[in-house]
Amino acid sequence: MGTTSRYECAVCGNVFEIRTTWHMVVLVAGLTVFVTGLPALLDKSLFTQLVVVAIMCHMAYAIGTDVWDRIKNPKWNDSDADA
Repeated sequence: MGTTSRYECAVCGNVFEIRTTWHMVVLVAGLTVFVTGLPALLDKSLFTQLVVVAIMCHMAYAIGTDVWDRIKNPKWNDSDADA
């Protein structure tokens, strides 16, 4: 799906992770599919509902942390190069 690159600033010691563009596309597309399928999820078992909600929360967290790290570290070069 993609590589998550971990960076550490030599000056301030700030550590952050940036996902590749492909990884972000897959996360956003997957989250969109799950969100659009929520009405159909109401007919499923409670276990299935919990699993889908957990997956959606993980995807939203991954997207949110990646965007936040990009905002906090604007000098990072978004080149999809592995570190």
